[in-house]
Amino acid sequence: MSPSSTSSSDTAGLGRFCLQVALFLAPLVVLAGLFETTFWAAGESWPMARIAAAHEERETLLVRPQYFAQSYLFKFDRVRALKPDVICLGTSRVLQIRDLLFAPGTKFYNGGGMLGSFADIHAYTQAVADGTLPKPKVAIFGIEPWWIKEGLPPANPTWETDSQYADSFYIPEAHIAAMRAFLKKEGLPWPGKLGFACTPAPHSGYLAVGAAALGKGVGFRIDGSYQYDPELIASQFTKPEYQDRETPPVIERLRGNTEQFTPSYDIDHGRFHSMTASFQKLRHLGVQVLVILPPFASECFDYLESKPPAQVWWAKYKTWAPENLTSAGFPCVPPGCPRDYQLEDTTMWDGFHPSEVFMARIIHSLVLKCPEGSPMRGLISPELERLARYAGHPLTLEPNLFKP
Repeated sequence: MSPSSTSSSDTAGLGRFCLQVALFLAPLVVLAGLFETTFWAAGESWPMARIAAAHEERETLLVRPQYFAQSYLFKFDRVRALKPDVICLGTSRVLQIRDLLFAPGTKFYNGGGMLGSFADIHAYTQAVADGTLPKPKVAIFGIEPWWIKEGLPPANPTWETDSQYADSFYIPEAHIAAMRAFLKKEGLPWPGKLGFACTPAPHSGYLAVGAAALGKGVGFRIDGSYQYDPELIASQFTKPEYQDRETPPVIERLRGNTEQFTPSYDIDHGRFHSMTASFQKLRHLGVQVLVILPPFASECFDYLESKPPAQVWWAKYKTWAPENLTSAGFPCVPPGCPRDYQLEDTTMWDGFHPSEVFMARIIHSLVLKCPEGSPMRGLISPELERLARYAGHPLTLEPNLFKP
């Protein structure tokens, strides 16, 4: 057999093999294409920069994926674009502070979730100092005890290392996991099965991006605050009741000395003074710094007040920390529970997430601690005092959106 005939045979064999592979993969490619089209149509898989851009020129928006990991990354892009006058920073425990509490025309943004550790306070301060993030007039920090209590491991900035700040659009494994979860729950996909991005969400009518926002009406509002389950809000019209919806409940974490409440016998004074130094740096840059030590449900607060041996940090966090922050020129609301504000535990979503009704009172208390003529005094809503007395619903300041 001549070399040329051997070459022709090999080429024909390779062609047949490639055709067989293509035919084998074609259904998988079509199915993957259907998944991706379905996810994209709902805004479920949008990259964070696109989600941030979707806020522009809109008065309402609700953002929450269901099959892709929740990410706070879009908030950084949003802050850069908005350049807020007032920014609220912390964990999910500050997410119920809303733009309703600030004067018309004030650019407010809730950056709850942008900070995940003690080190992120320094990272944010440096980002403002070097211009990576815009300088606000007022920065409200929610400071968690598990950031500054004694005995914690060294803290590193989480923005580039923690999965909650990752953009799932660029992670192939995230797409595969989303396809599996969708197939298990929904069956085969087709465009529109999850809904279409920027159509109204249930109850609120906010334009929605992502399957959870479109289907359940939950997610991040256009001001960065969080909209909880509308069905749960509606249920509270007829039978208001407190339930710790965290898993495991916060009181169990406290009693078991687990998760955020591992044993600790003091505040870490080095961390505290380092945090104060960051606040002083922001003040030097022209930013008014205010501090909230977020509240707990009554059963959790009372447990901490009972002086459990493994939670000795509480006394310092409750009294020493706010006193020292205030004396350093940073108005601070100490940790408390609903009854400190003449409220019931029904104004808590769980053991440590206050509702927007509760947060209206906390912000009002914070404003009263600010000196006359300070930036915060000039940025609050003329309706704040009324909102701080609101008692029409335990969870929402806009009950008309959620009536059963």
